[in-house]
Amino acid sequence: RVPANKHYLSRGVGWIVFIFMLGIGGYLALPSNYYLRRALIHLLPKINQYPIFENRVVKAGSPRPWELSEAYNTKSIPERYLPRFEELGTVAYVIIQDNRLLFEQYWEDYSPESHSNSFSMAKSIVSLAIGCAIDDGFIRDVDQPVSDFFPEFKGYDGKALTLRHLLTMSAGVDFDEAYSSPFSPTTQLYYGDDLQEIAFGMKEIDEPSVNFIYQSGVTQLLGFIVEKATGEKLSDYVSRKLWT
Repeated sequence: RVPANKHYLSRGVGWIVFIFMLGIGGYLALPSNYYLRRALIHLLPKINQYPIFENRVVKAGSPRPWELSEAYNTKSIPERYLPRFEELGTVAYVIIQDNRLLFEQYWEDYSPESHSNSFSMAKSIVSLAIGCAIDDGFIRDVDQPVSDFFPEFKGYDGKALTLRHLLTMSAGVDFDEAYSSPFSPTTQLYYGDDLQEIAFGMKEIDEPSVNFIYQSGVTQLLGFIVEKATGEKLSDYVSRKLWT
Protein backbone atom coordinates (compact mmCIF):
# COMPACT_ATOMS: atom_id res chain seq x y z
CA ARG A 1 0.00 0.00 0.00
CA VAL A 2 1.36 3.47 -0.99
CA PRO A 3 1.18 6.14 1.77
CA ALA A 4 -1.21 8.98 1.10
CA ASN A 5 1.56 11.55 1.05
CA LYS A 6 3.14 9.66 -1.88
CA HIS A 7 -0.04 10.19 -3.88
CA TYR A 8 0.05 13.90 -3.11
CA LEU A 9 3.72 14.05 -4.15
CA SER A 10 3.02 12.23 -7.40
CA ARG A 11 0.09 14.52 -8.20
CA GLY A 12 2.20 17.57 -7.34
CA VAL A 13 5.00 16.53 -9.67
CA GLY A 14 2.46 15.78 -12.39
CA TRP A 15 0.99 19.28 -12.11
CA ILE A 16 4.45 20.85 -12.13
CA VAL A 17 5.35 18.97 -15.31
CA PHE A 18 2.00 19.91 -16.86
CA ILE A 19 2.41 23.60 -16.04
CA PHE A 20 6.01 23.53 -17.27
CA MET A 21 5.02 21.95 -20.58
CA LEU A 22 2.12 24.38 -20.90
CA GLY A 23 4.54 27.25 -20.36
CA ILE A 24 6.92 25.92 -23.02
CA GLY A 25 4.02 25.46 -25.44
CA GLY A 26 2.86 29.03 -24.81
CA TYR A 27 6.39 30.36 -25.29
CA LEU A 28 6.81 28.51 -28.58
CA ALA A 29 3.40 29.72 -29.75
CA LEU A 30 4.53 33.36 -29.62
CA PRO A 31 4.77 34.79 -33.17
CA SER A 32 8.31 36.01 -32.44
CA ASN A 33 9.38 32.41 -31.82
CA TYR A 34 8.42 31.15 -35.28
CA TYR A 35 12.10 30.41 -35.95
CA LEU A 36 12.39 28.38 -32.74
CA ARG A 37 9.48 26.13 -33.68
CA ARG A 38 11.14 25.43 -37.03
CA ALA A 39 14.49 24.82 -35.35
CA LEU A 40 12.93 22.22 -33.06
CA ILE A 41 11.28 20.51 -36.03
CA HIS A 42 14.30 20.44 -38.34
CA LEU A 43 17.11 20.55 -35.75
CA LEU A 44 20.60 21.16 -37.17
CA PRO A 45 20.95 22.61 -40.70
CA LYS A 46 21.30 20.08 -43.51
CA ILE A 47 22.40 20.51 -47.11
CA ASN A 48 19.06 19.37 -48.55
CA GLN A 49 16.79 21.73 -46.60
CA TYR A 50 16.30 24.37 -49.29
CA PRO A 51 12.66 23.24 -49.95
CA ILE A 52 11.60 24.36 -46.44
CA PHE A 53 12.48 27.99 -47.28
CA GLU A 54 11.09 30.51 -49.70
CA ASN A 55 13.28 30.49 -52.80
CA ARG A 56 13.88 33.00 -55.57
CA VAL A 57 15.14 31.84 -58.95
CA VAL A 58 18.45 33.31 -60.06
CA LYS A 59 17.94 33.19 -63.82
CA ALA A 60 20.90 32.21 -65.94
CA GLY A 61 20.01 33.60 -69.37
CA SER A 62 21.30 31.08 -71.93
CA PRO A 63 23.35 28.61 -69.90
CA ARG A 64 25.89 26.38 -71.59
CA PRO A 65 27.21 23.09 -70.27
CA TRP A 66 30.79 22.98 -69.06
CA GLU A 67 33.30 22.00 -71.72
CA LEU A 68 35.08 18.79 -70.83
CA SER A 69 38.83 18.69 -70.44
CA GLU A 70 40.74 16.22 -72.58
CA ALA A 71 41.73 14.60 -69.29
CA TYR A 72 38.15 14.54 -67.97
CA ASN A 73 37.77 11.88 -65.25
CA THR A 74 40.98 10.10 -66.26
CA LYS A 75 42.20 10.35 -62.66
CA SER A 76 40.62 9.14 -59.44
CA ILE A 77 40.64 10.39 -55.86
CA PRO A 78 43.54 8.80 -53.94
CA GLU A 79 42.33 6.19 -51.48
CA ARG A 80 43.99 7.94 -48.54
CA TYR A 81 41.59 10.89 -48.86
CA LEU A 82 38.35 8.89 -48.98
CA PRO A 83 38.00 8.38 -45.19
CA ARG A 84 38.13 12.15 -44.76
CA PHE A 85 35.48 12.60 -47.45
CA GLU A 86 33.26 10.09 -45.64
CA GLU A 87 33.86 11.81 -42.30
CA LEU A 88 32.76 15.15 -43.77
CA GLY A 89 29.73 13.64 -45.50
CA THR A 90 30.94 14.72 -48.94
CA VAL A 91 28.31 14.18 -51.65
CA ALA A 92 29.99 15.97 -54.58
CA TYR A 93 33.59 16.68 -55.56
CA VAL A 94 34.25 18.75 -58.68
CA ILE A 95 37.46 20.17 -60.17
CA ILE A 96 37.35 22.86 -62.87
CA GLN A 97 40.62 23.85 -64.52
CA ASP A 98 41.09 26.42 -67.31
CA ASN A 99 37.31 26.80 -67.71
CA ARG A 100 36.90 23.10 -68.37
CA LEU A 101 35.45 20.32 -66.26
CA LEU A 102 38.38 18.13 -65.26
CA PHE A 103 36.88 15.79 -62.68
CA GLU A 104 33.59 15.08 -60.92
CA GLN A 105 32.37 12.40 -58.56
CA TYR A 106 29.14 12.09 -56.57
CA TRP A 107 27.96 10.00 -53.66
CA GLU A 108 24.62 8.84 -52.25
CA ASP A 109 21.79 10.07 -54.49
CA TYR A 110 23.47 13.30 -55.61
CA SER A 111 24.27 14.20 -59.21
CA PRO A 112 25.13 17.26 -61.35
CA GLU A 113 21.41 18.12 -61.30
CA SER A 114 21.08 18.11 -57.50
CA HIS A 115 20.26 21.27 -55.58
CA SER A 116 21.53 22.25 -52.16
CA ASN A 117 21.55 25.10 -49.68
CA SER A 118 24.36 27.51 -50.56
CA PHE A 119 25.17 28.33 -46.91
CA SER A 120 28.22 30.61 -46.68
CA MET A 121 29.02 30.43 -50.38
CA ALA A 122 26.43 33.21 -50.49
CA LYS A 123 28.95 35.47 -48.74
CA SER A 124 31.21 35.38 -51.80
CA ILE A 125 28.27 36.08 -54.11
CA VAL A 126 27.13 39.06 -52.01
CA SER A 127 30.69 40.41 -52.02
CA LEU A 128 30.77 40.12 -55.82
CA ALA A 129 27.45 41.97 -55.96
CA ILE A 130 28.97 44.83 -53.94
CA GLY A 131 31.79 45.03 -56.50
CA CYS A 132 29.28 45.07 -59.37
CA ALA A 133 27.30 47.85 -57.67
CA ILE A 134 30.51 49.89 -57.38
CA ASP A 135 31.23 49.33 -61.10
CA ASP A 136 27.67 50.42 -61.90
CA GLY A 137 28.00 53.58 -59.82
CA PHE A 138 25.34 52.61 -57.28
CA ILE A 139 27.98 52.52 -54.53
CA ARG A 140 30.91 54.95 -54.34
CA ASP A 141 33.56 52.53 -53.08
CA VAL A 142 34.16 50.04 -50.27
CA ASP A 143 34.99 52.87 -47.88
CA GLN A 144 31.53 54.38 -48.15
CA PRO A 145 29.84 54.53 -44.72
CA VAL A 146 27.00 52.12 -44.03
CA SER A 147 25.08 55.09 -42.62
CA ASP A 148 24.74 56.47 -46.18
CA PHE A 149 22.34 53.59 -46.77
CA PHE A 150 21.03 52.90 -43.28
CA PRO A 151 21.39 55.79 -40.77
CA GLU A 152 20.83 53.37 -37.88
CA PHE A 153 24.52 52.48 -38.07
CA LYS A 154 26.14 55.67 -36.87
CA GLY A 155 29.60 54.24 -36.18
CA TYR A 156 31.44 53.63 -32.95
CA ASP A 157 33.28 56.25 -30.92
CA GLY A 158 33.45 58.62 -33.86
CA LYS A 159 34.67 56.03 -36.38
CA ALA A 160 32.30 55.26 -39.23
CA LEU A 161 31.29 51.70 -40.06
CA THR A 162 32.06 51.16 -43.76
CA LEU A 163 31.35 48.52 -46.38
CA ARG A 164 35.01 47.47 -46.12
CA HIS A 165 34.44 46.59 -42.46
CA LEU A 166 31.46 44.44 -43.38
CA LEU A 167 33.31 42.76 -46.24
CA THR A 168 36.32 41.95 -44.06
CA MET A 169 34.27 40.77 -41.07
CA SER A 170 35.71 43.48 -38.83
CA ALA A 171 32.51 45.40 -38.13
CA GLY A 172 32.68 45.44 -34.33
CA VAL A 173 29.01 44.49 -33.93
CA ASP A 174 27.46 42.18 -31.34
CA PHE A 175 26.32 39.38 -33.66
CA ASP A 176 26.89 36.01 -31.95
CA GLU A 177 27.91 33.40 -34.53
CA ALA A 178 26.79 30.40 -32.45
CA TYR A 179 25.62 27.26 -34.24
CA SER A 180 24.74 25.08 -31.26
CA SER A 181 22.37 27.49 -29.52
CA PRO A 182 18.71 27.59 -30.61
CA PHE A 183 18.52 31.18 -29.33
CA SER A 184 21.46 32.65 -31.26
CA PRO A 185 20.93 35.21 -34.05
CA THR A 186 22.54 32.70 -36.43
CA THR A 187 19.70 30.26 -35.77
CA GLN A 188 17.20 33.10 -36.10
CA LEU A 189 18.65 34.09 -39.49
CA TYR A 190 18.54 30.50 -40.71
CA TYR A 191 15.08 29.46 -39.52
CA GLY A 192 13.42 32.85 -39.05
CA ASP A 193 11.25 34.94 -41.34
CA ASP A 194 12.39 38.45 -40.40
CA LEU A 195 15.95 38.94 -41.59
CA GLN A 196 15.71 42.71 -41.26
CA GLU A 197 14.97 42.46 -37.53
CA ILE A 198 18.21 40.54 -36.99
CA ALA A 199 20.41 42.59 -39.34
CA PHE A 200 19.19 45.97 -38.10
CA GLY A 201 19.15 44.77 -34.51
CA MET A 202 22.94 44.44 -34.45
CA LYS A 203 24.63 46.95 -32.16
CA GLU A 204 28.01 48.58 -32.74
CA ILE A 205 29.95 47.68 -29.60
CA ASP A 206 33.58 47.95 -30.68
CA GLU A 207 35.77 49.99 -33.01
CA PRO A 208 35.54 48.62 -36.56
CA SER A 209 38.62 47.28 -38.41
CA VAL A 210 40.34 46.17 -35.18
CA ASN A 211 39.19 42.55 -34.78
CA PHE A 212 38.26 39.92 -37.35
CA ILE A 213 35.15 38.07 -36.17
CA TYR A 214 33.26 35.79 -38.55
CA GLN A 215 29.66 37.03 -38.50
CA SER A 216 26.91 36.01 -40.91
CA GLY A 217 24.82 38.99 -39.83
CA VAL A 218 27.13 41.49 -41.51
CA THR A 219 26.76 39.69 -44.86
CA GLN A 220 23.00 39.87 -44.45
CA LEU A 221 23.37 43.62 -43.94
CA LEU A 222 25.50 43.81 -47.11
CA GLY A 223 22.69 42.09 -48.98
CA PHE A 224 20.24 44.77 -47.86
CA ILE A 225 22.75 47.44 -48.90
CA VAL A 226 22.93 45.95 -52.41
CA GLU A 227 19.14 46.05 -52.64
CA LYS A 228 18.96 49.61 -51.27
CA ALA A 229 21.68 50.87 -53.62
CA THR A 230 20.49 49.16 -56.81
CA GLY A 231 16.74 49.21 -56.26
CA GLU A 232 16.63 45.51 -57.20
CA LYS A 233 16.22 42.29 -55.28
CA LEU A 234 19.59 40.68 -54.65
CA SER A 235 18.61 37.61 -56.69
CA ASP A 236 17.60 39.77 -59.68
CA TYR A 237 20.74 41.90 -59.56
CA VAL A 238 23.02 38.88 -59.22
CA SER A 239 21.18 37.18 -62.07
CA ARG A 240 21.62 40.19 -64.34
CA LYS A 241 25.24 40.93 -63.45
CA LEU A 242 26.76 37.49 -62.97
CA TRP A 243 24.65 34.84 -64.67
CA THR A 244 22.92 36.53 -67.58
